[in-house]
Amino acid sequence: MLIDISKNIDKNVAVYPGDPAYKIEKVCTLQNEGYEVSKITLGSHFSTHIDSPRHFYADGKDIASEPLDVFCGMAKVVSVTEINSDFLKNIMSDKFEILLFKTNNKNFGLSCNAAKVISASHIKMCGTENDDIESCLNNDFPVHRILLAKNILILENIDLKNVPEGIYKLYCFPLKITGCDASPVRAVLEV
Repeated sequence: MLIDISKNIDKNVAVYPGDPAYKIEKVCTLQNEGYEVSKITLGSHFSTHIDSPRHFYADGKDIASEPLDVFCGMAKVVSVTEINSDFLKNIMSDKFEILLFKTNNKNFGLSCNAAKVISASHIKMCGTENDDIESCLNNDFPVHRILLAKNILILENIDLKNVPEGIYKLYCFPLKITGCDASPVRAVLEV
C-alpha cells in the first residue's frame, strides 16, 4: 500500500517569505488550439520539496547531480514536539536511513545540536511537516548548513497527519533540474 505524504501544488499553499508566488496559466486551450498546455510558475522550494547541498553551498551538488538512491530508502516516522540529542541517540537504528518528523507544533524545528547528532550518523535525509526544518527563522540557517554540508538532504512540507509512527519505504524523486538547489517532489511511503 502507498501513502501519499505530499501536499498539493495549488494556490492554497503558503509561499515561503521572499519566494516566487505560485501561478498556473493556460498557454494553449482545447477551444483555441485543440489541446492544453500550461505555464507553471513556482519557486524550487514550493510545497513538498527536497533541498540539495547547492541550496547553501556553491560547490554542493545540485538536485540533478544527486544519485537516485538518496531519494528513496527505509524511513522512520517519529512523533515529536521537540528533539534533543539524547532522544535522537536513543532512536537511531540501522533499520532506517531517513528520519521523518511528525509534529502538531508549527514552530517545531531541529536545534543545531540535534542536527550535529544526525550529521554524525548514517542518516541520509531528514523530513519535516513544517515549511522549514530550522528551530527558528534567521538568515544564518544553521541546521540547513550542518545537514547539507554532510550531504544529508532535507525534505520539507510533508503531510504525516494520517501516518502512524513506524518504519516505511520512502520514495521522493525530484525533477531533474540541472543547476537547481531544490525541487518539488511527490513523496510517498510504502507500507
